[in-house]
Amino acid sequence: MANNPIQWSSLGTAVVALTGTSSSTGLMSLSTGHMVTGEAYDNSAGYQYGYIMARARGSAAFAAGDYLSGWFLKSLGANYEDGENATSSGPVRAADFIVPLRAVAVQQETALGPVTLPATTFKVLVYNLSTKALTTSTGENEIIIYPFNDNLVTP
Repeated sequence: MANNPIQWSSLGTAVVALTGTSSSTGLMSLSTGHMVTGEAYDNSAGYQYGYIMARARGSAAFAAGDYLSGWFLKSLGANYEDGENATSSGPVRAADFIVPLRAVAVQQETALGPVTLPATTFKVLVYNLSTKALTTSTGENEIIIYPFNDNLVTP
């Protein structure tokens, strides 16, 4: 019987799904109880999984138990699923990822995953469910996806 293990591929090119810059607010200054949607990501390359690097800093120290919720809003046809840039609720399904926040006033980086990526074009939606707005400084708040696949390795 042949040994045909499945191994993960190397990480693909990093995709900055949401950020905060001077030209585009994105996560910059995202208020408590508000959400923001990033640009469309065409996953026609067929990436199955991804690791998420979440960078976050509050306008002051977060409280214990604070977090950000994240969804991959899928496009099936011409439209994206509901939830884009609403102020009081996200999609009517469980979040695709949760970013726990430590009760500190400095930028924090959290690596999440692996998560399953949609097999279609999608946008990342982040909902600030913390007690603090995110900072106004460029580069302190980002969601970056590092995609990868399964590979069948034959001896």
